[in-house]
Amino acid sequence: MGEFLISILKMVFGVLFLPLVVAGVMAVQMHLDFYPDLYQQFFMYGLVAFLLIFIFLYQFWAFYEFGQNIILQLLKFFAPFDRLASRFVPFYFTLICLLHYITITFFKAHAYDQYFLFFAGLFFGMHILLTAQVFQDEEKALVKPNYFFWMPIVFVGNVFLLIVLFDLTTSKFTVASFAQSVWTIAQQIYLLRFKELIDFMQTAKIG
Repeated sequence: MGEFLISILKMVFGVLFLPLVVAGVMAVQMHLDFYPDLYQQFFMYGLVAFLLIFIFLYQFWAFYEFGQNIILQLLKFFAPFDRLASRFVPFYFTLICLLHYITITFFKAHAYDQYFLFFAGLFFGMHILLTAQVFQDEEKALVKPNYFFWMPIVFVGNVFLLIVLFDLTTSKFTVASFAQSVWTIAQQIYLLRFKELIDFMQTAKIG
């Protein structure tokens, strides 16, 4: 009975988190305009390239698991939550952004910016999609409460990490305005859905 109640609560909170996921997607698309044009352009190229490679050529599992095992070892001090915590940190995406920061900060070299951003997009897409698959595979039942609860949180957390690392490489501080945008969009979605729910209840009552 206790596990069933926890599963129901996870499903409910998972549904409640969905507007934040939608808001995160919408906000990050607009927020990329704060950075140089090639950030949005080559990051999106990387995302598309990952999807095409994943669907038609190679699914990256061994590559993904190798990187996440490194993160898992680095986060051992979070035990027993180290495995869950490791899913919030995309190893290759974080590494490529840090290498990009070092290249432009210490070597003043911008000739390879597009390559860093392309692989940032590719590795970001890889982490999100494969982490979602890992959560799904861990639950064999048709209804997957852990997936519905944790994956929206992981996604939104990774979107914020994306903005933080892009701020780092461009010497900007836009994460606060990004957070405000996410919350504003999410509020609009919550209010719209709440209004629809009230209208539905009133209609049902009249009927």
